[in-house]
Amino acid sequence: MVKTLFITLTIVLLTIGCIVHSSAFAASNSKGDLKKAEESIDKAIEYTSNGNLTDAKKAYDQYDKTWREIEGGIKGDSVAAYRDIELNMGKVVYAFTLKKPDLVLDALNNLKAVNKKFMNGGYPKEVEMKQEDISLDDFILLLQQTKKKIALHEQAQALQGIKQASDSWLSVEGTVVAQSSVVYSDSERDLVTVQAMLAANPPNYEKAEKTINNMINYLTPLAGKSEYTFWDAAMILIREGLEALLVVIALLSFVKKSGRKGNGWIWSGVLSGLGVSIILAFIVKFVISSGAFGNNNTLIAGWT
Repeated sequence: MVKTLFITLTIVLLTIGCIVHSSAFAASNSKGDLKKAEESIDKAIEYTSNGNLTDAKKAYDQYDKTWREIEGGIKGDSVAAYRDIELNMGKVVYAFTLKKPDLVLDALNNLKAVNKKFMNGGYPKEVEMKQEDISLDDFILLLQQTKKKIALHEQAQALQGIKQASDSWLSVEGTVVAQSSVVYSDSERDLVTVQAMLAANPPNYEKAEKTINNMINYLTPLAGKSEYTFWDAAMILIREGLEALLVVIALLSFVKKSGRKGNGWIWSGVLSGLGVSIILAFIVKFVISSGAFGNNNTLIAGWT
């Protein structure tokens, strides 16, 4: 019994240590990660300067892929830097859709400048942004209101609406990423792309309306799934509890029938399992960020 609890405690402490160490390391190395990712931006600039937008887009896509892996560290260091980088990424994406090398080159250089500002310590260390009391349904309603302003070609109001949506995104992204990492990435991309379209001279209202409408369409199903009642939670506990109980009963019956002494091992296993479950629940709730959990939920479940 004591040996089992000791082994269990050791595993849990090692798990916590690895998670905390990884989180701290990621935060301290965010500037190095961004510098390495920027190699793709340099390639994109070189290709664009030579008029090769096809290879430039491929190089930028590699930067975007790397960004999705390291953005948590940048966000942890500075929300302002995270937003500025995302906004300039949206301008790059929009410039590529226009297929104009001069606009693409300008957008890429602006993104590089923002990255350099962060790496040089131009953004002060910030505390974690305060979460708003907003649901995914509220967020979608905000997008719908912004869509109406876009349809009326009211640039100032539409820009204000999409900026408000961007500010609110950090409060609902956990709900989205927990259900679909693909929708999460698409949402982040489209939010800043719409803002770039509206801020352009002249604004591209048609594409902005189409993009924000697409956002509403792929986010709406997730809003319906994010609402759970007491009975939904209770049924999970009842179902899983009954399955676990059947396993325990089967093991106790086998031990009794075999005439061996093993009940103590079985019950120590049950108690250890309950203890580990509680500790892991605490880790997932308070240690692992929603973004990290959503993007790695399969790995986390497998290791657990």
